Amino acid sequence: MPLRKPTASELALLRALLAPAFAGRDALVAQLATLRVQDLDGEGSLELQSSGPPSPEADGTPVDAVAPDGDGGELHAYLHVADGRLAELEVVQDAAEAMARLPAADQWKVSALG
Repeated sequence: MPLRKPTASELALLRALLAPAFAGRDALVAQLATLRVQDLDGEGSLELQSSGPPSPEADGTPVDAVAPDGDGGELHAYLHVADGRLAELEVVQDAAEAMARLPAADQWKVSALG
């Protein structure tokens, strides 16, 4: 699949994930300006690519979030950073059924891990 601009809901979730303070956050926020994404699965996981400057401090999984999936279960979102660049938004659903859409950004409880 080709790279595309993120949807408004995808960008809102990424902004929510980048809201807490953690080392290297500001450079990752700046990368959103040139962000392109590619769908990885039907749950909302995305490959992330940006031409913005890398963050020398950020690597690994600096933040995660959890939200209700609408069926009594939970969705988990993990923001992965590789070599100082946004690399992947991983969305994992507890339930076996396919999710209709991502919850709104304000429904995610975000935690900084780093």
